[in-house]
Amino acid sequence: MARRSRNQFLIYSVVELEQNRQSVKSKRLTGQRPGLQPAAAPPAMHCRQTLQRTAPETIKETIKKNKGAENTNVMDRALTGDAGNQASLDIDAGEFERRVVKVFEREGYGYEGLLMLSAGELEEVFERLCGGHLSFGVAVKELLDSYRTARGQV
Repeated sequence: MARRSRNQFLIYSVVELEQNRQSVKSKRLTGQRPGLQPAAAPPAMHCRQTLQRTAPETIKETIKKNKGAENTNVMDRALTGDAGNQASLDIDAGEFERRVVKVFEREGYGYEGLLMLSAGELEEVFERLCGGHLSFGVAVKELLDSYRTARGQV
């Protein structure tokens, strides 16, 4: 059998090519794959041929459901007043602002709505949150309420 070194083509002799023709004929008769090279190794994992991607509608519904669950969770804690039961949070001002901005954007007010609040009010709510007097849900509810009263939407 001919040998092949790295980065070289495999060269067959005339005798090997004749042997290959004979084996191809016999393989065709038995229904096997003909060719000079053996078939590739079977995949390591069993893959389902009927596997289909999830429909975009299903993905959107799942995202909507998760957002709805987050909103209800925040508002439920705000309404039940879990502030006394929760230990003080180890959260910095930047992270607090990012999380509040997400809620403001979900409510449709955007980052501009948060900027309309006074800096003192935001800092006061943040200090009470870090002190353990408020939960995050109650803090966000207070900020939303103060923004709505400032805009006259209560």
